[in-house]
Amino acid sequence: MAAEVVYPQTAQIDAIGVKNIDPNDPTNPGIVTISGLTEPEYTIRLFSSATNDAEKDWYNDNNRRIDFTIGGLTKTVHSYGNTDYVESFWSVAPINGAITVQVAGATPGGEETYSYGYLNVMEIVVPEPATVSLLASGALAVIRKHKD
Repeated sequence: MAAEVVYPQTAQIDAIGVKNIDPNDPTNPGIVTISGLTEPEYTIRLFSSATNDAEKDWYNDNNRRIDFTIGGLTKTVHSYGNTDYVESFWSVAPINGAITVQVAGATPGGEETYSYGYLNVMEIVVPEPATVSLLASGALAVIRKHKD
């Protein structure tokens, strides 16, 4: 499924970008803080895309990757030419009503010495209690039916 089906096509164009963290100063990633949260947990979905430009040999997958870090868990997304991959962090519990997302260019591959990463869309999903209840009752029905 193409990302424009999930998000408007402008989400592939509009972005904030960050460079990889300087190994001599690892305290400088981009930080996005979502505050005022009242639910016990959330799903955070992140979409990252950078234009695929084959004419620019310096602009490639090796230097267009991003690291997203939430609660100590880091996931790397390849931004270069991405049109359909969305990374998800499940069951994220806020701390003091806030969730912090660290954003940094991933460690480059190949001969590159830097990497840029892009954050185009951040989606915050609140699990619906009714859905959880329905899933739980459905699981019980399946277990019960299986016993018969």
